[in-house]
Amino acid sequence: MPFIRYDLGDLCRMRLDDCPCGRSTRRIDPPIGRNADMITLPDGKKASCALLDVALRDLSGLVQYRFVQTGLTTSSRLNSFFDASPGAERLGELREHISALLANAFEITIEQMPCYRTDGQKFKVFVSDSSARSPRQPCDHRETL
Repeated sequence: MPFIRYDLGDLCRMRLDDCPCGRSTRRIDPPIGRNADMITLPDGKKASCALLDVALRDLSGLVQYRFVQTGLTTSSRLNSFFDASPGAERLGELREHISALLANAFEITIEQMPCYRTDGQKFKVFVSDSSARSPRQPCDHRETL
């Protein structure tokens, strides 16, 4: 039976160890993320948007956020949705923390916005302008599936 490949953009690592069941076919670890959920830094390196999730998950008062990469420039935007205004000092600390997580590659603008409606669509915490994405490369089975 043929193996059908779908280019989903999942990022995986190849397993080099032998399978306990004795099979000798190639194996992969579980996905570590999606290509579409990677922040492209100005030097072309990628950073997982999971960094932002970890940094923001325990921030009291934060109801929802969206990181918007506007291009391969040195600025990006964090749309934040708080249940009460966190104050300028706290927003400054948040900006510095996110900048440090992203190796100070971006000037981060934090915008407070009313709660974001998705009108039934899946809410994405990371959005990238198409000019910020490098063109999709052909699927390389050693790196992605």
